[in-house]
Amino acid sequence: MSSTGTWQGLYMGPGSYSMLPASDFDGDGKIDPAQFDISSQVLWYKGSISSTWQGIYMGSGTYNYVSGCDFDEDGKTDPAKFDPSMQVLWYLRSSTSTWQGVDMSAGIYEVVS
Repeated sequence: MSSTGTWQGLYMGPGSYSMLPASDFDGDGKIDPAQFDISSQVLWYKGSISSTWQGIYMGSGTYNYVSGCDFDEDGKTDPAKFDPSMQVLWYLRSSTSTWQGVDMSAGIYEVVS
């Protein structure tokens, strides 16, 4: 629902997508709609600053979970993926555009978004 109290629709495009939790990818404090294209391994979000779709290549491989969180505390959502074969949570630091891995093999975890 918008700030005016009306429902708004957004065409997400054709394809096989996995929806993502609400996130702020461009750092303006507003939620950016996002989806993960399974076939191309691209996370797409519509930035509220530019109003255009932006793509982030998440890399090849099989991931149990794709989401995001502000891991590097720069005010922007960092896309994240979990690689079950390596037991590593990978996230793309928006502040440096580099991937960071976190070893998750020490225990059993429940994914919370």
